[in-house]
Amino acid sequence: MKLKGNIGVFIAISAILTILFELIALNREYIRPAARDTGFLYTLSGCFPSFITAYLISLIAVSIALIKKLQNGRRMVYIVSIWIFAMLTIDEFFTGWGASKYFDKLDILASALGSLLAIITYEIALRIQRNKNPGS
Repeated sequence: MKLKGNIGVFIAISAILTILFELIALNREYIRPAARDTGFLYTLSGCFPSFITAYLISLIAVSIALIKKLQNGRRMVYIVSIWIFAMLTIDEFFTGWGASKYFDKLDILASALGSLLAIITYEIALRIQRNKNPGS
């Protein structure tokens, strides 16, 4: 395994994960309380954790597929992203059972967007990786 070529992918995905994790804390501590009197921003900040959860967990599959250069990486990323979306959706319907305390259709939409963004991230990163190593 060529560590040199994969270190850039590892650093980029680690940086994205770190930034997104910090955004969750920023949202919880500052943005959501400050947006309490605004309609749209408050709603958006309420859906943000669902979006980030779907994106972050799906990015784990993205990073594995890209770093290991898996032959069935695309299939794995799509299946994991859809699975994460399904689990977060089920969690929304069974409020109080998992992380979700209230049913919110917008949280389901945010989870779908997070999973979709992970798939898009994979496709873009894969193209970049293939353009840098055309023989791979």
